[in-house]
Amino acid sequence: MIRRLALFGALFVCSLCAHAAVYPNFPPHKIAGNLYYVGDSFEAAFLIVTPQGNILLNVGDQDEIKLVKENVAALGFKWTDTKLLLSSQAHFDHVGAAAQVVKETGAKFLVMDGDVDLAESGGKKDFAYSAPK
Repeated sequence: MIRRLALFGALFVCSLCAHAAVYPNFPPHKIAGNLYYVGDSFEAAFLIVTPQGNILLNVGDQDEIKLVKENVAALGFKWTDTKLLLSSQAHFDHVGAAAQVVKETGAKFLVMDGDVDLAESGGKKDFAYSAPK
């Protein structure tokens, strides 16, 4: 039993190291004009800065939101200036933290008609990527 646990632990640590090597964090950066990259290399997130307030495209899930918030601040922008949240798709790994963004910023969350039910569930109704239990 102890050997199995030790083996499982070693495999788990190796998988985390492999994940970090495959998906290193990108520093937040300006892409062009008023478009900025605020995600990591696994979950893309973009910030569009406008005089009427900022637009966030994708936020990720609970694991990503902290990094997205830090990246927005690192670029010199205020998280609370986010007025609109868009999602490229309603899978859990793209909308899992949408409710938190809305709560913290008051942003309006918009998705495509076909994604409304899935997005309202926070991605939990997704057949392919269900929320962690």
